[in-house]
Amino acid sequence: MNIMIAVTQLQASNGGVTTHVLDLCEELLKRHHRVVLVADDEGIDYRARVEVLQAWQTFRFYPVKILGMQKDFRQVLKTSLEMRSIARRHKIKIIHTHGQALCIACQLVKMTTGIPYVWTNHIDEMAQPQLFAKILKVLHFPIISVSTDLKNYLVSEFGVNPKRITVVTNGIALEAFDPLTEDEKKTLREKFNPEGKYLVSLLARMSYGKGHKYLLEAIRRLQDEKGISDIRLLVAGKLYEPQYLDGLIKTAQKNHIDMEFLGFQSPREIFGISDVAILPSLYEGFPLTVIEALVMGCPVIRSDTPGWYDTQAYCLTFPKKDTARLTEHLLYFYEHRDEAARMGAAGQRAVREHYTIGRQVDETVAVYKRILSR
Repeated sequence: MNIMIAVTQLQASNGGVTTHVLDLCEELLKRHHRVVLVADDEGIDYRARVEVLQAWQTFRFYPVKILGMQKDFRQVLKTSLEMRSIARRHKIKIIHTHGQALCIACQLVKMTTGIPYVWTNHIDEMAQPQLFAKILKVLHFPIISVSTDLKNYLVSEFGVNPKRITVVTNGIALEAFDPLTEDEKKTLREKFNPEGKYLVSLLARMSYGKGHKYLLEAIRRLQDEKGISDIRLLVAGKLYEPQYLDGLIKTAQKNHIDMEFLGFQSPREIFGISDVAILPSLYEGFPLTVIEALVMGCPVIRSDTPGWYDTQAYCLTFPKKDTARLTEHLLYFYEHRDEAARMGAAGQRAVREHYTIGRQVDETVAVYKRILSR
C-alpha cells in the first residue's frame, strides 16, 4: 500500500507525536508498504532519524511548509497543492495526518483526487478548539484516537459521532527494552544512585505541562510530615527553557530534596533501576513514558490525564494537580515495596502482550483497509 504520513512538526517539543510518527513509518516499511512522510522542515530535531528511514528505497521525505490552526487560507491551499502533487507522483492510496491544521489541506486533496484521509488525535489540549469543532462538524473524516479517554473527549467536548473514532493505543518496540543485566544494574546504580536511596524518576520534556512541581511538593511533604529522608529524584528529559529548570532546582534546594537533572536519557536505563516512575502531567494523549516504565517492571504513579483508563489496572492514579493524593500513592509504594513490585511485574506482562508497536501498526493498517473498502 502507498501511504502518505503527514505531521505538522518533527520536533522534540512535539516529542510523543514525533516518536509515534517515525515509529509508524519504520514499521510500515518493515511490512513492505511504501511510505511518504510530509512535515515542516523548519527546526527539525529528528533529522538523523529521518536519514535512517531514507535508507529504505520505499521511503520518501518531503519538507512542506505547514501553518498551525490559522486563517491564512492561501498557505493552506499552497500546502494542499504540494501534497496533491506528491500524492499523485507516488500513487498514494491513503493519507494519515497527525496535525489539526493538516485536516483542511487533506480535505482539499481529497476533493481533487479522491484520496481518503484519517486523522490521529494525540492530545486533549486542542489549538483553537472552537474553530476545530466547526471543522469536525463539517468534515466527516475518520479518526484514530491513541486512548479511550481521548475518544471520550472528542465525543463529549466536540460532539463527534463515536462511530467515526477507532482507538489504537500507542505501542513500543520491545527489542529496545530488554531487561538490564546484573552488571548493567550495578554500573547504573553506582552512576545514578551511589547512596542506594529510594529512587524516584520523572522522564518527560522540561515544560510546565509535565507537572514537575507537583512531584517536588509530594516529596517535600513526605520529608517534612513523615520524616522520610532517603528519596532521590532523577529528572530526565529534553530541556527547552533553562529558567523552568532553574525554578525546579531552587525549589528542590529550598526544600532539601535530593534531585538531579540528567537531560535526555535512555528510558530503559532509568526505569530499569528506579523504584517508581512518576508522571504528574497536566496534558497527555497516551504517554509512552508509562508503558516504557512498565515494560522495565517499574511501578508507575500517574495523573488522570488521557491514557489512564487504558492503563489503570497497572498504575496508581491521582487527579492532576492533586499533590495530596500523589503523596499518598508515593508513600504507599515506599512502604509496600512488594506490592509495588507486583504491580510493576503485572504491568510488564501487559505491555509485552498488548502495547507493542507491532500491535499498534497492525491495528492502524486495519483502519486504512476499512477506509479503502468503503
